[in-house]
Amino acid sequence: MSVLCLWTGVVALVIMVLSITVLVLLRYTIQYSPRISEDLSKFMMVLFTYLFSPYVYREHLHSGMEMLIESWWPWFQHFVKLLLHCLVVVLALFLLNTGIEFYNNGATLINPTFNITNNYFYWVVPASFLLLIPVAIELAIDEYTLLRSSL
Repeated sequence: MSVLCLWTGVVALVIMVLSITVLVLLRYTIQYSPRISEDLSKFMMVLFTYLFSPYVYREHLHSGMEMLIESWWPWFQHFVKLLLHCLVVVLALFLLNTGIEFYNNGATLINPTFNITNNYFYWVVPASFLLLIPVAIELAIDEYTLLRSSL
């Protein structure tokens, strides 16, 4: 799962950067702005942000609580991290439900550039939270093990 998230994020970032570069060059050189470039870059940004987030969370590449709690007792650090991972599970479950509603509402909207319904673009929102739940559970189990060993 981590490799899939990583490479999907890398490909989405490359496509987004190239699309925006082409858009800017065309806009300022020949005064032409293709609509597909803007919509494609927006979709790639959403794809990059949402699908890359479980990988970033799993590998601890985000700015987390570690810098705030590093001077606390080790057992309390593990307790706070365990609590945070459990809260991420609850939040991800809530956002998964909201993302499914977002996906279903996108079925009624037609994207004018690609002439398809927007739910083809919105699938990434519930998918990312579905990927985030097992990652948060795994990290919570790891923290629980570390908490028990530090007591």
